[in-house]
Amino acid sequence: MDFDPHDPTVVLRDQDDADGTRYLDATIDKAGRLVFEGQDVGAGVERAFGEGYREYEWRWTVKTDDIPAAVAALGGEPGESPLLVAARWVEAHTTDPGTAIKAATVRIEHWSRLGD
Repeated sequence: MDFDPHDPTVVLRDQDDADGTRYLDATIDKAGRLVFEGQDVGAGVERAFGEGYREYEWRWTVKTDDIPAAVAALGGEPGESPLLVAARWVEAHTTDPGTAIKAATVRIEHWSRLGD
């Protein structure tokens, strides 16, 4: 995965296959928060959520003060770029990094939408 430390956004996943499309990126927003945004479209969504549901969008937001704990939850070291740590974590896992951050009891805001 290409990583530019000066770019405030990194694409973590951009897949298109028989199950549909899966997209996930991470950004450091203007407020300094770490934001993961994703969208899944297609048969994989329908299999997970039920007939007629073919689109799922979500956002995980980590407040600035909680970013060091989120980095640690994803296996990073103090001072490492949260975007680099997230990219490395996604390459090694199939689940959303927000799930791992939440499981580590780091405060994280979640928004999602199911359906077209």
